[in-house]
Amino acid sequence: MQAGIEEQSALYQKRIPIFQRSIHGSFRRFKWAVLALAYGVFFGLVWLPWPRGTDPSQALLLDIAARKFYIFNFVFYPQDLILLSVLLFIAATLLFFVTSLVGRAFCG
Repeated sequence: MQAGIEEQSALYQKRIPIFQRSIHGSFRRFKWAVLALAYGVFFGLVWLPWPRGTDPSQALLLDIAARKFYIFNFVFYPQDLILLSVLLFIAATLLFFVTSLVGRAFCG
């Protein structure tokens, strides 16, 4: 029985440690530029003023109490949820295809 265990352990290689290292280059700079732009849009869009007359003047506003969703000049109501879901699905699909095409920029 002992010989079978020794033969089995000979099949496996000794574990080689993996160390991280710093990565530099144009793809890394491109990744950070895209990340900064995405964070800027994500956090800055709610602070962007957008005049609408009597309605609140905010570019992106999810007014749950009044059951209105303001996205730039568009006003969505709860019954427009299907349209908003389709738009979000298109955005997610576009994100998937863009990252699969230029995925190397996001893997560093």
